[in-house]
Amino acid sequence: MKSRGFTLIEVLISVGMLGLIGALLMTSFNSSLDMRDRVEGQSDRYHEVSQAMGRMVREISMAYVSLNISPSYPVVETKFRGLRSELAFSAFGHVIYQENARESDQRELAYFIGKDDKTGKPALMRKERVNLGRKFGENGKTQVLCRDVTELKFEYWNDSRKSWDTEWRIETLPTQDHLPSRVRITFKAIMSEGNEKKFMTETEIWIVNPIQIT
Repeated sequence: MKSRGFTLIEVLISVGMLGLIGALLMTSFNSSLDMRDRVEGQSDRYHEVSQAMGRMVREISMAYVSLNISPSYPVVETKFRGLRSELAFSAFGHVIYQENARESDQRELAYFIGKDDKTGKPALMRKERVNLGRKFGENGKTQVLCRDVTELKFEYWNDSRKSWDTEWRIETLPTQDHLPSRVRITFKAIMSEGNEKKFMTETEIWIVNPIQIT
């Protein structure tokens, strides 16, 4: 018997089936890529938040105030200005990277909500002034610590009342004042999916009582 070829209808059916299978495979492939991008974006965002939280925990734990200030020549001021939505304090832990730099291991740090100049959106800001000076809260370098942060809140543990205070200030020459033993940090961040998520952590302060070297 002579072999016969495919009819036009059979060819069209085969091409249509191949096209349908190809479209299904492409849809599945694109969905996999979209899922991968979403997972990577979510993972990067959680990593950014975790890094910001970890840095705040480490730096706040090194806060301190000192009684060793000369009233006649008060060159250095150590303070702790703890408000509900902003925290500024003197701390140890500055790392010196340049040889013969006129810097010490002490610094002034602050955290607050500001505007990200690149996006125009609110962000968690970090301000650092190397070496302590007389005008607390002035000067210093400001940077974005975590982008797209819409709310920031601090709470300060009061050991005597066994409760959280929303404000804790030591802004004059300390006598019997002391720092809170713990600080609670809460902030809300916009995640990669566009939803808002709340994060919370706590840190202990190592040196609670004012330093006094006699």
